[in-house]
Amino acid sequence: MLSVDPWTRWAEVLPVWLRPCRASATPPSLDKIIARQARARGVPGVIFRYEDDAGCFTHAAGQTRRNGGVALRPDTPFHIASLGKLFTATAVMRLAERGALHLDAPVTAHLPPNTLRGLLVIDGQDRSGEITLRHLLGHHGGLPNLDDAPGFIAAVLRDPNRIWLPKDLLDQARSLPPVGAPGRQCVYSSSHYHLLGLVLEQICGKAYPEIIREEVFTPFGLSQSYHTLSEWPQAARHLPAPMHHYAGPVDLSRYHPSFEFADGGFVSTARDMTRFARGLAQGVGFRHPQTWQEMIAINPDLGDGVHQGLGPMVVRENGQATFALHGGYWGLALRFATDGSWAGIIALGQARADPWALWETLFPALTACIQDREQNHAA
Repeated sequence: MLSVDPWTRWAEVLPVWLRPCRASATPPSLDKIIARQARARGVPGVIFRYEDDAGCFTHAAGQTRRNGGVALRPDTPFHIASLGKLFTATAVMRLAERGALHLDAPVTAHLPPNTLRGLLVIDGQDRSGEITLRHLLGHHGGLPNLDDAPGFIAAVLRDPNRIWLPKDLLDQARSLPPVGAPGRQCVYSSSHYHLLGLVLEQICGKAYPEIIREEVFTPFGLSQSYHTLSEWPQAARHLPAPMHHYAGPVDLSRYHPSFEFADGGFVSTARDMTRFARGLAQGVGFRHPQTWQEMIAINPDLGDGVHQGLGPMVVRENGQATFALHGGYWGLALRFATDGSWAGIIALGQARADPWALWETLFPALTACIQDREQNHAA
């Protein structure tokens, strides 16, 4: 027994998705790419993590703020923006498994008529009653996206201390033209997930943050994730300073985060996010394997490419769903294999930065690092 180190003894009794990974020294080629990106204009820094069954590569460069702060660490917390939609989608699917809701039921089965009235008026006819939970999960509800609405963005920036209620967010959506009839086309919209958050609260009889902790954080073992409003202020007293997040020169971390509601609104770490992604794909939080398969099922007629699933986006190659992904407004990109064998995340803290381009730059170096690791293990 003495020849087996404590990490190995511990890891052997845990499921793969919950095992702590042994961090490999980040190879120079990755270091250089990440350090160069951390010096890019407007970006406070970079947090990167790639994890698989054999271990992980993790690195951080830059500072918590654009013009100062403390040095970023691999475990520095950051606001996850729209990656929180995956938490919402997971909670909805878990309730669907238990029969608490039905994905093809209209949203009006769970919310009062006044909540939806006027949200989707097309040619003078209110068609909001046709929206189903499945439409919302897969962004086929026809509702406009507030994140692209200049009026909403201006309203947020005008008053950093404003507390946005879900009703206020839906009123903003009402003021915008609809995308189209429910089920006709896929257009990404935070408004869809605001409605899902209200549905969760109505069914569970609890506040949205409580639901996510019970349905996601606890079953997935996310010990470094917090709701920004109800949990993070207390947790922040004992944790590293978080990475700030920006839209150009504007430090959005100084704004009241209630404008996110159920499409974001969480603080997490790279470790927790890769753990969650791998666990999700391995069906950790579900009773039935087909639940995850339903989340990534794509109409075969759409062919190969990137398509919207029920929560995550899905990349299909040669007719097979190979990996899933989701982004976040201020420079976040999460990618993971649909079988949960690997996951990776990039956090840049800047809405004008392109984390997907960085992923493409990192891929060749990361592939070489993985191959070198495999060769070293074989030797």
